[in-house]
Amino acid sequence: MTLTRFHHAIRKTPINLVDSALLIAQSVAYPALDLDAYRRQIKAIAEDAAVHQVMVGRDRAEKLALYLHETVGLRGNVMAYEDERNSFLNDVLERGLGIPITLSIIYIAIAEQLGLRARGVALPGHFIVCVSGRDGEQYIDPFNGARLTVRECAQRVKETTGYEGSFRPEWLNPADNKTIIMRVLNNLRYIYLQNERWEQAETVLASLRLIDPGEPTYVRDDAIIQFNHGNYYAAAQLLEGYLAQSDDDVDTAMIRVTLGQMLLQWAKLN
Repeated sequence: MTLTRFHHAIRKTPINLVDSALLIAQSVAYPALDLDAYRRQIKAIAEDAAVHQVMVGRDRAEKLALYLHETVGLRGNVMAYEDERNSFLNDVLERGLGIPITLSIIYIAIAEQLGLRARGVALPGHFIVCVSGRDGEQYIDPFNGARLTVRECAQRVKETTGYEGSFRPEWLNPADNKTIIMRVLNNLRYIYLQNERWEQAETVLASLRLIDPGEPTYVRDDAIIQFNHGNYYAAAQLLEGYLAQSDDDVDTAMIRVTLGQMLLQWAKLN
């Protein structure tokens, strides 16, 4: 039922970021999650920000970032960045700890309630927010509660990815809401596959396929999950399908070795 609700949410135009992110948490980890409670919490934060006159004067986007970081206590989880709870919006609101993308979703939702035009920006390795208005375009990093210059955005990319080339201006283009939700799901996808939590990985993959059913790496990952469920022949068939679509030579060479192992396991059972 939850995936059905998620499917309905992502078919809306525009996609509601808060609802979709909460439905991810509900489908993967919290089946009894009360979405309305967290919607009310976000609304209350926005109302409190208005009381604190965050929207008065100039640099309102930066004031909001500082307010959320210092007063509300929404901060980047530096000590446990790969904790799955950083990707669940309800946990981020309750614990005050998150990763750039979930903190950005909260920032965007509150900014919009306060009359600011905020959009997500999917920098390589780091997610930020661009706020457009009478103060011009301001780049906000909700993870650190700071305003960034373009040069500092380039530095964030270098720090998080090791990239040494020239900064590409198109990296500052706004990300649509579908891209943002997929990035949340992909964070969870990597966490669950890396930690061999196959049931959760399967749910996340099902959610991703609702958005982008043609992505070949989802077939590969589904094969890994099926193999670890003991469904060796089904896994081998999935990998054959992946190999027919993939143009990643290194990945396909590794997969062919794995495919042989899967078929051997299946043969032993028959």
